[in-house]
Amino acid sequence: SAVFKKGLVPIYDTVQKKYGYMDYAGKTVIPIQFAMAEEFEKSGTAWVNLGGQVDGKGLFAKTLGGKWALIDTKGNQVIPYFRAEQVGQFVEELAAVKMNGLWGFMNLKGEIVIEPKWKEIPGNFDGGLASINEKSATAKEGTFSQYMAVGYINKAGQFIWPVQE
Repeated sequence: SAVFKKGLVPIYDTVQKKYGYMDYAGKTVIPIQFAMAEEFEKSGTAWVNLGGQVDGKGLFAKTLGGKWALIDTKGNQVIPYFRAEQVGQFVEELAAVKMNGLWGFMNLKGEIVIEPKWKEIPGNFDGGLASINEKSATAKEGTFSQYMAVGYINKAGQFIWPVQE
């Protein structure tokens, strides 16, 4: 279940099958219109999606496709709508974004700063580095260890540690 963050909580309209945001008083302050609406981050922004398809349920649900925007608590677009398959949270001012089947990173201006080139979702940046995960060539299919080939990139997208099993 969603919780209030920055005074707002995402709400779901079961008739329209869309999301909006409600304040503490129970008033809808950002209209019901989104295929998906995430909780607001500490920065006062949240990802919203138009036209995407929700895959899975509960904690494992993810929204695929459609158009994404980053909004503030007034519903203004901080990053205007753009097409992507999936987006990640902003950590250290960068968010992973999946476009045309590949993952890269965008900044808070909506600019792609690390070109999408990885098939697997990268880790969030931590101390200026992000993990890059690739399927292991030697692991058995269907096991967690198939993703154990890991490397690390810096914020320029350069490998600091190349991918190794």
